[in-house]
Amino acid sequence: MATTRRRQSPNLVERLCAEPWRFSFQQALRILEAAVCSDEPQQAGFASEPVGGLTPPHKELVHFSNRPSLAFSPANISAIEVVDSDPEKGQQQWHMTLQFMGLAGSHGVMPHYFSELLLQRLRDKDEALATFINIFEHRSISLFYRAAGKYRLPHQYENSRRQPRKEDDAFTHALACLSGLGSPQLAAQLPFDKETILGYSGLYARPIRSAAALKGMLEHHFGLRAEIEQFCGQWQALPEDIVSHLPGEDYPDGQNNCLGVNALLGTSCWQVQSKFRIRLAVMDYPSFMELAPGSKKLLALQGFIDFFAGTELDYEICVQLRWQDARPTRLDNTVGSEPLLGWNTPLGSHSDTADNNKPIEILVSKHTLPADAGLAMAV
Repeated sequence: MATTRRRQSPNLVERLCAEPWRFSFQQALRILEAAVCSDEPQQAGFASEPVGGLTPPHKELVHFSNRPSLAFSPANISAIEVVDSDPEKGQQQWHMTLQFMGLAGSHGVMPHYFSELLLQRLRDKDEALATFINIFEHRSISLFYRAAGKYRLPHQYENSRRQPRKEDDAFTHALACLSGLGSPQLAAQLPFDKETILGYSGLYARPIRSAAALKGMLEHHFGLRAEIEQFCGQWQALPEDIVSHLPGEDYPDGQNNCLGVNALLGTSCWQVQSKFRIRLAVMDYPSFMELAPGSKKLLALQGFIDFFAGTELDYEICVQLRWQDARPTRLDNTVGSEPLLGWNTPLGSHSDTADNNKPIEILVSKHTLPADAGLAMAV
């Protein structure tokens, strides 16, 4: 990617190969793993099996060797290059020469005379001993990397995403369990990616779901400034078994008709403790259309709220649009401008209203838009 001065920035892998001493061993290997496992065409033909597994060394994405020099090196990595691991099949792999771990060399575990013998054999063009020693060095370095990544959360996450089945690592699974998504079947029913809420697992794990927590999550994830209005009253129908009936054809003996004991007047009651309102800040027309009925963003927003608030609470979303931004009603097939009754089809203009400063308010109920709404619009 070019900089502001139009200078071409080198690729990260190219910089790693040119200046390997600037990278740590763990970070260098993570970069190579990400490069080999990417979908880029230039990575085709590379060995892609993870190091330290049960596959032969020539099928692993990186092959390690130790530099048998008795000089002390200031860096852990001496060189990184591409070699042919299987010439018959045209397969290549990365070769990393290290200077901090091995049998021979200044950091080796063998006596120095063994390193001198190995260097003498190499000067005589005899690589048999070095090749034999490399069998143990490569395996020990591979297991060292696997052991180091076992207790590093970023390594666990990256390795799990490279697996064919893409199973969750231990830390991701723990966060999912705290959020109430420990079962894969539950996560598959969400209208958004499960990893969306893993960052808020601390809020989901609390036994009490607060309005402040919901407001913070909506503003952080969706970028919507919102206010939560609690205790919004609404009329709710009474269950049939507690409604009062006088004796008649359907109820010969009547039902709940004893005055002062169980008699009720009407078939509904006013409830204030079961509903809240999410009032979004006044927005422009493009942002308003992103929350149109059936849009992906609205479905994700509703699913996000449903999962946090639970099924026992009702809610409605108040979407506000400035009258100055409202567009006249007309037939239009342009994506994002389709006329939707009750949403973007106002009658008249803002100059015809008594209060031009008051925005248009549309209440989107939890029950009016099902989760499988059919209108698919780009967010």
